[in-house]
Amino acid sequence: MNPLLGLLIGAAVFWTVFSILYRRLDLKKRGVTFESAAAVLRTRRGLQAIDSFAKRHPKFLLHFGNLAVVLALICCAFVLFNLCFNLYFILIKPRVALPGASIIFPGVIPGLTVYWWLITIGVLMGVHEVSHGLLMRVHDIPTKSTGALLLGVIPGAFVEPDEKKLASAPL
Repeated sequence: MNPLLGLLIGAAVFWTVFSILYRRLDLKKRGVTFESAAAVLRTRRGLQAIDSFAKRHPKFLLHFGNLAVVLALICCAFVLFNLCFNLYFILIKPRVALPGASIIFPGVIPGLTVYWWLITIGVLMGVHEVSHGLLMRVHDIPTKSTGALLLGVIPGAFVEPDEKKLASAPL
C-alpha cells in the first residue's frame, strides 16, 4: 500500500474515532477543543521547566536567540537564492531545471515511513516550541500554556504567550 494512502486512511479513522470520543468523554474538560478545522490540546505541562531553565541560563539564551536570528536570515537568503536560481533555469533553460521544493510527507519522499516522519516532526516541533518558550521567559513575557494541535494530517505545537504583555513588550 502507498504510505500516503495509508496516512490518509489512518487520519480518516483517527478523526472519526476522535469525534466520537470527544463527545462521549467530554474532552473539552481535559483541555481539548476544536478551533476552526484543528483539534487543539492546551496544557500547562512543561511551563515550570521552561521558567526554571530560563532563570538559570538567561545569558546563554539571549546569545542563542541572537544567533538563531542571524542563522534564520542566512537560511532565508540561501532559500531565496536557490528559488531565484531555479526560476532562471525554468524560464531560460527548462530542460536543465532542477527539482523544486516539495512537501515532506510519507509517500511523497521515497523511503520516508510514517513512523520516522512522526518522530522527526515531533522532535522538530518540541525543540522549536520550547525554544520559543525559553526566549519568551528570558524577555519577561509570561506563557499561558503549551500545547499540540492536529490540522487534518498535519501536526503542530505552540507555546501561548500572554497577549497583553507581548503587545506592551519592546520590539
